[in-house]
Amino acid sequence: MVREVKISDLDYSEKPILSIKEYDAIHFVGEQLQILDEDKDLEQFLVNKKIDIVETKKGIRISVGPYIGSAEFSNFIITVNPKFTQLKNIGKLIDYAYDLKDEDILDYEIKFHEEKENPMELIIQLFTNQCKKLLQKGLVKAYQTHQETVPLMRGKLLLQQQIKNQSKFNLNFSCEFDEFTENIVENQILLFTLEKCYHMTSSNHRKSTIKKIIHQMDAEVELKQIGIQDFNKVQYTRLNSQYKKPHELSKLILKHLGLFDFKKQSASFVVPYFIPMYQVFEDFLTKLFEDYYALKIQKQWPTPSWKVNGYPQNIKPDIITYNTKSCKKGSEVSIIDAKYMRGTKFGKGKEDYQIAFYLNDYKRKIGYAILPLSHDPKEDIQKDWIAPNQDLKICVRFVNIDEILDLIYSKEDKSSQISEKLEEMIPIELEIN
Repeated sequence: MVREVKISDLDYSEKPILSIKEYDAIHFVGEQLQILDEDKDLEQFLVNKKIDIVETKKGIRISVGPYIGSAEFSNFIITVNPKFTQLKNIGKLIDYAYDLKDEDILDYEIKFHEEKENPMELIIQLFTNQCKKLLQKGLVKAYQTHQETVPLMRGKLLLQQQIKNQSKFNLNFSCEFDEFTENIVENQILLFTLEKCYHMTSSNHRKSTIKKIIHQMDAEVELKQIGIQDFNKVQYTRLNSQYKKPHELSKLILKHLGLFDFKKQSASFVVPYFIPMYQVFEDFLTKLFEDYYALKIQKQWPTPSWKVNGYPQNIKPDIITYNTKSCKKGSEVSIIDAKYMRGTKFGKGKEDYQIAFYLNDYKRKIGYAILPLSHDPKEDIQKDWIAPNQDLKICVRFVNIDEILDLIYSKEDKSSQISEKLEEMIPIELEIN
């Protein structure tokens, strides 16, 4: 039964704010809840973020999935809040998941006000601070090859182009030369994202800070359109490893915003943004086991396990623990998969078959599905799925995100408590034996 909420019962000034939590469905009742023609592109954008909006005779029915964020329609605003963690902890969750832990990055209690700001503002602030740190240390430079027609000979002469110049009585030289410059893809990604953030943020203070950073960069770095494919061009080495953290945030911002004209916003316009919480949860859980679990784990890369019409199809468990430091094939201990979903939904999307395939592929008998705790006794039920004919067992376990974040960000060292909680979920002795 879908819960009904009357717009007349909501407290708002200009437009009703339709608040809903992840994996929920609400029927909002009100005559003014109409989707206009100019909202159709935005409606399709939300469909791509697992948010379905259906117009009814009484209003609209909204069903949402694993994305949190906000979008403004002509007649109303939709806000999707997290289900498995408190909104005030989203900054900490992203901060830890992407390994941004720096003392001066974010004052969670002072700078984040749930009533006034949204999670995208937190990401923008984290990204802005990372860019400031890079500028303080100095932007990375690299050699770039240029081809130009110049009055003085420089580098290598391009004979074919030079012949054309001479035929046109052009006395300049067509040259190819290497230049040591900051105008490289690592910095171009940052500048493009900063430009987007400048138009997205509603904070005048952040706008001012971002503008200063842009002015420090744009004299040497070209502002150009950046796509996800540009991130694949960056190979992180000892020389540019400091770019990995801000690039992760940049990717999170750019990948999930959609192609909207940010310059057309007014003071009250909410730039549509949606954060893929399943991705953040997976990164959070992976780092948690890296930092606090007794056994070695390794970042997993897709491995071919199927062939379809001769082409390999890859699989990738989220986490594998090993009983050796080298993480060699055959030394696997636990197969663990992060499942960002409600407990009662596990198995209905064939998640059990997926993990069972991992177990067969890695020749293990016990696998684990770790879900976020929702604090609903009906949802958070630990289960053991057993396949007696294959001698396989899948254990469904839950992690309390807010509790873990409180321990991580405690002023005292709570490492042992976190390790104990992980070993309660994934017993080490049981697995080794």
